[in-house]
Formats: sequence, C-alpha cells, structure tokens
Amino acid sequence: LWPTPQVVLKDVATVQTAPVQLRHVTLYPRMGSLLRGPLALERLEIDGATVPQLSLRGLGQSGVSAGGVGALPDAQSVTTPLARLQFRDVTWVSRTGIAVDYDGDADFDPAWRPRSAHIRRPGFTPATTLTLTRLGTQDRWRTEIQLGGGTADGEVALHTAADGALGLDGQLRPQAIEVASTMAAFNRRSPVAGKASGSTTLTAQGPGVGALVQSLQTRSTLRMAPATVLRFDLNKAVRTLGRDPTGSTTLNSLSGQMETHNTPDGMVTRFTALQARSGILGLSGEATLANRQIDATLAIDLVDGLLVVPLRVQGPVQSPTVSVSGGTVAGAVA
Repeated sequence: LWPTPQVVLKDVATVQTAPVQLRHVTLYPRMGSLLRGPLALERLEIDGATVPQLSLRGLGQSGVSAGGVGALPDAQSVTTPLARLQFRDVTWVSRTGIAVDYDGDADFDPAWRPRSAHIRRPGFTPATTLTLTRLGTQDRWRTEIQLGGGTADGEVALHTAADGALGLDGQLRPQAIEVASTMAAFNRRSPVAGKASGSTTLTAQGPGVGALVQSLQTRSTLRMAPATVLRFDLNKAVRTLGRDPTGSTTLNSLSGQMETHNTPDGMVTRFTALQARSGILGLSGEATLANRQIDATLAIDLVDGLLVVPLRVQGPVQSPTVSVSGGTVAGAVA
C-alpha cells in the first residue's frame, strides 16, 4: 500500500588521481514528489566513503567528474530538498595524508539549514562529538562539543549578504580539554600535554559553503596549569646551548593566544604572547606551525629578567633544530 522507492549507488568515484569514493549510497525520494514534482529526498544514507581534502578543490572544475557524467555542482546550487542525512564510516584524508573516520547524522530545514546535527569519532575514548541544534528559525546554532575529556560549548551564526555571500561567526568556551588526547582523536601527535581552558572565536566568509571552510579562522586565548612540553627538554636545551633538547619539560603554567586559518596549502597555526614557567625558568615567545614544520622564537628567563637566553626552534615538529644566539653563549654558560 505504501511503497518506499530507493535509488542505490555503489562504488562511485570521481575521476581524479586521489578520487573521492562512495562505497554505498541510498537515496529515499518522497513518494509525493515523484508523482507531482519537484523531486525531494526523505533520507540520504552514505555507508562507507573516502574524501581526500586535496581532491575537493577540483570538484567544481571542468573535466573532473563522477563516473564520467560531468563536473559536480557547488553545494549552494543543489536545490533538491533533503530531510535527513545519515553517514557511517566516512574517512576524511587531510592534505598531508592523515585519515580520520567519522559517523554522523543531520536533520534539515528548508534551504539546507541543519535543524540538528551530530558528528562523532567512532570507537575513540574519551568521546569526541559535535552536536548542533538550531535556535528557533534563525541561522544560529547551539554547539555542544565533547573533546579530550572536556567540553567546548557555544554558539555559531550564519549570515547571508544581499549578494548571496555567506559569513560565519561564533564563540566557544573550551573547558578542561586534554590537548594530547584531543590531537590523538584526529590521529595527530601533540607538542604539549595538559588540560586547557579559555575562549575561542570563529570567523569565515565566502561565496559558498566550500569557501567558508577554506577561509575559516579561529582565535583562542588559552591557559594550562600544569602542562608538559613533549619531546623537548627546556633545561637541557639551555645547558647544552641547544645541542641536545631531547626529553620533556614540566611547566607550572602555560598561557597564550592561538590563531588558526585555512589556506590552499593547509592550516597554519600561530601562537603569540606565550608565557610559561618551569621551576625557576621563565619562557616567552611566539611560534608558527605549518605543513608539520615549526618556527619558534623563544626567550628563556634564567634570573628574573637579568639573564635572558634567546632560542630559535625550527624544522619538523617531531625533530626540530634548536639554536642559541652566539652573543648569549657566555651568559648561558654562567
């Protein structure tokens, strides 16, 4: 009496060097829309997919196709209504080849505005989840984030200009987030360990959803007490004049500002106003992380501002090179 039509797509892949692959996609059209039009989807299910970040840039370009049927449309040009999206075992591959799996679901209001959404890292402990809940009929959403055993709740808002351009802004409140665990949730190694709290603002703008993602910027003010610098021994670096910095450093406190912004070559993270203390040593400076490379300029305060040793840290995050300015060698030895 009430048939449920389905459209099933299997083993779909874009024609690219590193293709976007969809293992099993099921579309459930609304019966009334098939009889009267226009087409509307009750549900879309994705079971298994691989999405390389570097391949997304080419989806709107001519010659890049899915199954040879032409370029894929931009998200804003998709006008077919969708009520619910469910996805399982979707693997996001970063531009540096780091793969992370996600499950999730979303319910949509008209114009593809999520009424609610839930994204999670399956099988990872502590729980790593993002929940969005739309606030009334406005383009504002409450965010509830579980990360590294802590939370980062807040609100985000979407603005549409007269010319159709989109803008995004938001505020989050990170609380007791274990940094090393958070990085591990995304298959990355953290340079520090400890619980961070503070505040974060988000901004982005662009002609479409893809441009929003590419232009996303964050600014956070964070504090950790205590904290541990992993794979870098501050005291040993000073004693050996940078020749042997291997080990770790326990910090009484670590604070500063962190800014991130997406670029065509990946995310760039910049730390400014860094302040830390390890026993009798004080530390200040700034650092930039990009493409798994670090470039940091630090000042080590040995005697309450009377003797300061500048350090330069450069190179791969896993094995950086530490150098000490030649003019400070005599003071450092003393």
